[in-house]
Amino acid sequence: MNTVRSVLFVCRTIQSTARLLFDVMPLLVEDSRIQVLFTVDESSAFGDGVPRLLDHEQVKLIPWSVATGGRFDCDVTVSASANRSLALLPGRKLVMAHGAGAHKYRVSVDGTEEAVSSLSPKQLMVGDELLPSTITLAGPDQLQRLADSCPAAVPAAEVVGDVCAERMELSLPHRARYRHHLGVAPEQRLIVLSSTWGPDSLLSRDPTLSTRLLSRLPANEYQLAFVLNPNGWDKHSRPNVHGWQETAIRAGMRMIPPHEGWRATVVASDLAIVDHGSVGFYAAHLGRPLLFGTFSDSEVPVNSPMARLAAAAPFIDPDTDLVSQIESACRNHDPGRYRTITESALDPTGSAGERMRAVLYRLLDLDPMSTAYPPRPLPLPDVDHSPATACHVYPVVSDGVPTMIKFPITTTHAARGRPYRDRILVVDAAEPDEHQRHSASVITWTESGLSVREASHWIDEQLTSYPGTSVFAARLLDERIMVRSRGHGRFLIGSDSRLDIAVVAAAARQILLETDSLTSLTLRDGRRIIDLNIKGLVD
Repeated sequence: MNTVRSVLFVCRTIQSTARLLFDVMPLLVEDSRIQVLFTVDESSAFGDGVPRLLDHEQVKLIPWSVATGGRFDCDVTVSASANRSLALLPGRKLVMAHGAGAHKYRVSVDGTEEAVSSLSPKQLMVGDELLPSTITLAGPDQLQRLADSCPAAVPAAEVVGDVCAERMELSLPHRARYRHHLGVAPEQRLIVLSSTWGPDSLLSRDPTLSTRLLSRLPANEYQLAFVLNPNGWDKHSRPNVHGWQETAIRAGMRMIPPHEGWRATVVASDLAIVDHGSVGFYAAHLGRPLLFGTFSDSEVPVNSPMARLAAAAPFIDPDTDLVSQIESACRNHDPGRYRTITESALDPTGSAGERMRAVLYRLLDLDPMSTAYPPRPLPLPDVDHSPATACHVYPVVSDGVPTMIKFPITTTHAARGRPYRDRILVVDAAEPDEHQRHSASVITWTESGLSVREASHWIDEQLTSYPGTSVFAARLLDERIMVRSRGHGRFLIGSDSRLDIAVVAAAARQILLETDSLTSLTLRDGRRIIDLNIKGLVD
């Protein structure tokens, strides 16, 4: 291919690299006249994961020593992290943001500076010389703050909007796909727990919030996903992050890896619990209810859009029930509540991708391809998730309908004011804790659908292995559930609705204890009412 222009993307952190890979590179790569290259600036303390990400994407990588050696040439250098090391690189230079605008003070080697990150003269100037040829900003607020902090940079600045925000809004029609991929049922609420990095982050200040939420939110009504800033992943590493959240992960929490999946997860969400990171700002822009878990006044400039958002949104009250706070935030929320605040940082006029593309082509001194760039919706999110393998199910009667309320077992599990004897311990065959399996009232098989013969064989083995367990249940190939109760025989249970095997098996156990028979029945599973079709089998 005979290309005539080249663009060098400068990668310092996972977060800035992801912006270049997923938001900016697609603006150019369809043009056969342009070669896109990458180099890694290793000066950041949060760059360990960058080479792995670039290797996964199979990009053309130019060693930093070559890129800065004086013999390498390119037409335009693009960075999503303003830094003086840009002076070492060739070509016209474009600097853009890697978060929801610029809403944090710059962190230097000596500590936090009273200068907004990406708008600081120490990042944009060398002496009296401005490093970037062009600075693209997401919204008018940043232009005003740039004028206050580095007036010499204003002539190079241009408000183009935020490609990330544009793609998230464009992806709203795909919300059902994202929720299905994440394993969230239509009637469930997806709560996104989001943390930035550093000592004032939500993860640092309240590392057990995820476990407390799971122990108090009924699992058949809520699902929880955890989004951590890429710098947090890079600073602590995956084993440590997963280790600190192990109890929540085992209870079913979804962990979102630190590349692109957080955006689709926010689109899929019903409420976000946040700190002063960008994820909460994007969630507010999409109209999602917010609860702040913590906030750092020392890191966020006074009167910035992020500070105004924190002033307008409710904070979690540690002395009030978490469930009632979440329910109230969802029930009373106006989707446009924060829009004025977010639009000051994320230009609302649209076409951010087209405007960024126009800037790039202008710097390249090329006419854009004749076809307009169609913004791409977000891909399905990557997710680390394993269903909870042990839970307590509370059988109650609500409005005359048998109702099952399910909670994953965590170290902080609360009995919710109900007598201990009323809860049913349901444990899956995949549960690693042998004590849990021997203590279970119900044991289930959920790994894959079984034939009727396979399910019967498995249940027969369990009857001998776990003499203290009264009910066994297995999911069949056709999605029906086979239930075997000691003294009551086998039943096939089906429905037109999706069935939660733990809920169905616990309901069968409770009804057989009370009535000694099992027939077709209407059952409430969380927020939905389902009709069960039950057929007895002859042993």
